Amino acid sequence: MFLPLTLGWVFLILVCSVVAIISGHIGRRRARRHGLPGRWFALASIVTAYLTFLYALLVTLLFFGVLIGLHALFNS
Repeated sequence: MFLPLTLGWVFLILVCSVVAIISGHIGRRRARRHGLPGRWFALASIVTAYLTFLYALLVTLLFFGVLIGLHALFNS
C-alpha cells in the first residue's frame, strides 16, 4: 500500500527538480543576456534543484537496495 505512494512522491520530486533545473538555467541566461537582477536567485535555484535531484535519486537507490537485500536474505 505504501510502496506506490512512496514511488509516486519520489517520481514527483524528480520531475519537479528537473523542471527547476531547466527553469533556473533559462532564468540565469535571460538575466545575464538582458542585464537584469536575479542571477543569484537563479543560481540558488539551480543548486537547490541539483541537490534535491541527487537526494531523491539516493533515496530511490537506497530503497531498492534494501528491497533487493531483503529479497536475497529471505530467499536464500
